[in-house]
Amino acid sequence: MFKKVYINFSIDATESAFEYIRFPAVWSTVQDNINTFKLPDIVIKITATIGLHNILYFDNLYNWATDQDFEIHIQDTNGRSGLSLQNFPFTHKQELIDYLNALPESGNKQTLLNLSNNARGHQTNWITYLEK
Repeated sequence: MFKKVYINFSIDATESAFEYIRFPAVWSTVQDNINTFKLPDIVIKITATIGLHNILYFDNLYNWATDQDFEIHIQDTNGRSGLSLQNFPFTHKQELIDYLNALPESGNKQTLLNLSNNARGHQTNWITYLEK
């Protein structure tokens, strides 16, 4: 018999941002499905791929995961997508840094700050990516 079971859900945002990113998924249905796994011997983890499309909604995701007592792991697109944080507009980079600095202290916050420091913003391939 297993002492614990770990289940990892790929959730990139919450509520309307989730529904936009994961169309045609419905946030309340996903929440209900996740809640069916909230049992004593099940550990729920959330993995979020962070990019231009959801970085400014991370506080909502973080708060939701924290309220649910879920561990959250973040990953960047690593330049594999036009939505990489490397493409965040340089002219707004300080606003992004300020937003991230307002997050509660965590390893995720530091990871996001490190990724954001690489923002060059001179590429526009994210526009082409969204037009697909």
